[in-house]
Amino acid sequence: FKEYNLRLVLLLSFIFCLSLSSCNRNPYTDKVLQEAERLMESAPDSAYIILKNADSTAVFNRVQRAEWNLLVTQAMDKSYMEHTSDSVIRVATTFYEKYDDPKRLMLSDYYMGRVSQELGDAPRAQEYYLKALRTKQTSENLPLLARIESNLGMLYTYQGTYEAALLHLEQAASYFNELKDSTSLS
Repeated sequence: FKEYNLRLVLLLSFIFCLSLSSCNRNPYTDKVLQEAERLMESAPDSAYIILKNADSTAVFNRVQRAEWNLLVTQAMDKSYMEHTSDSVIRVATTFYEKYDDPKRLMLSDYYMGRVSQELGDAPRAQEYYLKALRTKQTSENLPLLARIESNLGMLYTYQGTYEAALLHLEQAASYFNELKDSTSLS
């Protein structure tokens, strides 16, 4: 019985240490992710290259992998690269659904909607855009909210649901006005 307890304690200690080490953030990987996020608005193509290069050289834990998946999808979308699958963003969305990070969940739901829309699945895109709106955090990300509302409005327009489309497009216009983004407003 003592030998069994000793083995059990050793096994549990090993599992505990292994789980702790898998939760630790790798500083190199953190820097890569931060740099890609910093470049996302001004140079998404450069952010994409950094992320793709890091994928072959960096060691990601689960949190970092979810962040990488979200950022690479975002970089592809902002660089007008074609999405051929939702497998990358699905990893991020699934992760953020489990863990409490409303900002990242809202962003991953938006990009799940974008990818679904590009893949021709309008009902699924609509589902994720609406989900992103429900996730809306108190400190609003107006540019993201404007894009979500605009995309929803366009989806409803394509479906011939003009009243719903008008509501979302008016809200998008309101956000774009507030942001003084005349290009998107037009």
